[in-house]
This record gives sequence, structure tokens and C-alpha cells, in this order.
Amino acid sequence: MQPTGGTPFTQALTEEYRKFVVFEADEMNDWVDANYFARKGLAAANGDIVLPEELGIWDLPPEKVDELTSARGRLMRGA
Repeated sequence: MQPTGGTPFTQALTEEYRKFVVFEADEMNDWVDANYFARKGLAAANGDIVLPEELGIWDLPPEKVDELTSARGRLMRGA
């Protein structure tokens, strides 16, 4: 997947999704997550709005929840 336009943010997001998909597929052999994030990467490459992950659907380390909640909030506010 390659960014086809959009903002510098969506272009960078596309590239980060691409790297993460390769990791999930090649290193973790996790095809379910690779497919899920590939779809999000393709949406970003098309310039679509791709929302940050809902934290409640992931098994996160408890000590990281506050930090990730704060970061997600900043992304949602566009900060």
C-alpha cells in the first residue's frame, strides 16, 4: 500500500500501518490482525479518516492504559 494523496499525517499513517502489517504477518504470523490493519492502512492510503483504536477491545498492560487513553484523546481532538 502506498499513500495516494491526503495530508502528511495520512501519508505517515499509511506507512506505519504498512510496517505494522508486515510485522504482524511475517514476524507474528498473525494473519487476522495483519488483515485488520491492512484494511485500515488502505483506508488511510485512500485519504479516508481512520480513527484510533478503541482501547477496550485490546488486552493492554494495565500500566499503559492511562498513557494510551491520553494519546488517543489527543488524536481524537486533532492535537
